[in-house]
Amino acid sequence: MYSRDQLCNDIIEIPYNLREQLIKHFKDIKPELVILLNKMPSIVYAIKFKLLRSGFIDQYRETNEIKKFFERFGWEFEGTSITNALTRMPDLIESKKHVSKGNTNVYKKRL
Repeated sequence: MYSRDQLCNDIIEIPYNLREQLIKHFKDIKPELVILLNKMPSIVYAIKFKLLRSGFIDQYRETNEIKKFFERFGWEFEGTSITNALTRMPDLIESKKHVSKGNTNVYKKRL
């Protein structure tokens, strides 16, 4: 996958889908590692490496829609956890009040 020189380089670019590459690579070699890699990631990882790179959030989405997006990967995050994480990423995520639902926000990838 990566040579020692690449890993020791000051500038290393890690692909956004490294987790999936590692799962595929170690599938038959180290099943115990694959089990670990298949566990649910942190909400921040899920947002940065799945949600933002998917195109799904290129338009405004409600928290429950984002929750269902993650469920497709077998990841079950609480709606409040998603909301809190998205709110803490104002440089990446734009939010605004839903036009017809009072206390609901919608979220979109910042361009």
